[in-house]
Amino acid sequence: MPRLPTQTPHEYAQTVSRQRPDAAPPLDIMTAVFERARYTPYPLNEEHVARAENALHIWREHLAHQEETPSASQ
Repeated sequence: MPRLPTQTPHEYAQTVSRQRPDAAPPLDIMTAVFERARYTPYPLNEEHVARAENALHIWREHLAHQEETPSASQ
């Protein structure tokens, strides 16, 4: 799903989540970590990085499972 140039990361996450409700939990985590890294003066700590990596892992596993069982997403 392409992101509109006017969309913030949070708005884009909401758009994707409406289309793919299964994406909401890991996407919310990854978006929150990205926003902290990009828009605050505070550095990410190990916990932030671990949360984002875990969310990405969960999402990749979900996508892989959907590819194995395409009828589940139809």
